[in-house]
Amino acid sequence: MPFFNWNKPKETKIDKISDFTIITLKINGMRFSCEYEMTNDGKTVTVSLYQKICVPDGWKRQLQKRTECSIDKALLLLNDCNLHKWNNFHGKHPKNVHDGIMFTLEANVNSGIRIHADGSENFPEHFSDFRNGITNLLNE
Repeated sequence: MPFFNWNKPKETKIDKISDFTIITLKINGMRFSCEYEMTNDGKTVTVSLYQKICVPDGWKRQLQKRTECSIDKALLLLNDCNLHKWNNFHGKHPKNVHDGIMFTLEANVNSGIRIHADGSENFPEHFSDFRNGITNLLNE
């Protein structure tokens, strides 16, 4: 009789992202912390950049820049960077590296599929392209 783990969610493979509600990319370094956020309201995509700043009672998320773009433009970026292939990526910190950049990506795509990736000085393929793409959207 086969063993089934009823608590483990079924893995869902997707070939491309056709829709999304929210994508959050958090990046932390030794002296900075920022969050890129893309939200889709069904008509346009809002792209935001937040800095995490230290205030007397903890950390505050402070908006630095915000813009809007078309859903098609956002989907092109997501699919060019193969974001759907990042799911379950865990980039272990390299041995003998004493500093670096850490990231966490959370995305809700294709009507409820969750993508999660994280790493410490170890990134999925096209990570820099994705971060640069979001920055370019913010600077248009």
